[in-house]
Amino acid sequence: MEPISKRIILTTIIIALAILFSGMHVSADVKIDLKTAAFAGLKEKVNNLIKDGANVNEKDKSGETALMAAALMGNTEIVITLLEHGADVNAQDMNGETALMAAAFTGRADIVNILLVSGAHVNAKDLKMETALVEAAYGGHVTIINTLVDSGALMNEKGSSKGTPALMAAARVGNIETVRTLLDRGAEVNATDSHEATAVMAAAYGGHAETAKLLIEHGADVNARNCMGLTPLIYASYGGHSLTVDTLLDHGARVNDKNANGETALLAAAVRGHAETVETLLAHSADMNARDSKGMTAITAAVSLGHDETIDVLVARGAKIKSNTAQGSPEMLASLVCDD
Repeated sequence: MEPISKRIILTTIIIALAILFSGMHVSADVKIDLKTAAFAGLKEKVNNLIKDGANVNEKDKSGETALMAAALMGNTEIVITLLEHGADVNAQDMNGETALMAAAFTGRADIVNILLVSGAHVNAKDLKMETALVEAAYGGHVTIINTLVDSGALMNEKGSSKGTPALMAAARVGNIETVRTLLDRGAEVNATDSHEATAVMAAAYGGHAETAKLLIEHGADVNARNCMGLTPLIYASYGGHSLTVDTLLDHGARVNDKNANGETALLAAAVRGHAETVETLLAHSADMNARDSKGMTAITAAVSLGHDETIDVLVARGAKIKSNTAQGSPEMLASLVCDD
């Protein structure tokens, strides 16, 4: 489950640059390329460059075109101008991203419509196998999601080429309205990515209890396992998300299920020193004596890693500290890998 910090950073940068360029005046003598002019929203400069023979489909070192830049920044008039002068609506940069994906992620509904009418491929994929619909789901743009679905966007792909389902993207960021919209539009609640992870796992990993609850109420398998044997409960425990752990347990999560390394939710929480989560799991009859594939228990992990508060919780529940407690417990989740 990849963090989305890069997306947040990108959005912040875009907003900052939009503010910077909004009051910018560039004289006709200043040397500036078409992509930069399109990014900055400099309509007159764009028009002049095109009149002077600028290639509307020229790419920079990252493979981006002026159309992608204008779509990303929401410069609608420039998008129209570029398309009228032959801009390739389906051009892809080095990451496989298109103008449609950029507009979908940043919430440019008017530009999404323009690009679709101009022939943008609604199901084009980037190198991560993600589509414009997934980008809109990450961004929480319900109007764009509906537009894309109405235009034929696929939500429930099958086979080896599938990427992140849009429902999983929305669950990962905890946008409950986006999740609800996708479910209403027919997203399969138990659809998996290439690692067999599901939306409820993504919600659990992010600590989004209400989103997880909504998914379960719509039929999500609360005990689903991905290719590493990780369950929603283990994901939530790994992150120390006690409310989400409680929600999953209240909706039928099996407290003592193990991952591929034999690790339970309790051990996952103990390794990370999440004392409150450990207490929650114990209150739901987690097995304190369960061992992983290397013989580690919750108390040996807590002792070897120096998690004093977690040790106190376990000892209060009857755990015994032995003199030969193992040292240097590895973080088992980090060592898990999927088979090719």
